[in-house]
Amino acid sequence: MTMTSTANWKTGSSPHENLMGRPMSLPHSPPFSVKQALPEPATTDYHNFKPGDLVYVRIYKRNNSLQAWWCGPLLILLTTHTAVKCKGKAAWIHASHCKLAHHPKKPRVERYLRVALIVSLVICVCVLLTLACIMLIWPTWLFISTYDGNYLYIPQPNACHTNHQANRIAHRNRRGVTSGVGLDKASNRT
Repeated sequence: MTMTSTANWKTGSSPHENLMGRPMSLPHSPPFSVKQALPEPATTDYHNFKPGDLVYVRIYKRNNSLQAWWCGPLLILLTTHTAVKCKGKAAWIHASHCKLAHHPKKPRVERYLRVALIVSLVICVCVLLTLACIMLIWPTWLFISTYDGNYLYIPQPNACHTNHQANRIAHRNRRGVTSGVGLDKASNRT
């Protein structure tokens, strides 16, 4: 049976085929209806990956139990119907061992810039709050000093009567009156 069903290398057909005009039916060959039910070979891609996509690749031989199951994201350079070629990997990887990276890691520079922006905003808010507190507690410090020709007037916080006395002493000094110690109220008037 083997000799009759085996194709000749010169003719390309078996002796049974030459005699009967059809291939020999063997006991282990499926019936014709089963052959029709078998699926056709795939003509479309097994995956939807394109060059330029980022994918995670499954790791089957991990060094320890704490190692991640997926490595990546890796950049796809080339694709076939069933496999992909990734940057940084020498071998082709079957598409069933890959999954699309929907959220690739952001570059560290962006994260550092975001942190620096937040820190600078916090510092600016702290400085502004400090200045606002100082202005509320000591409002006279906004006018640090004024020059009136003969003397330098530095206002004191929350001391209105002290400012008035300083003005009187400065006015006396301009007129040539000495210190107000020992002078009575009548002589101090102008």
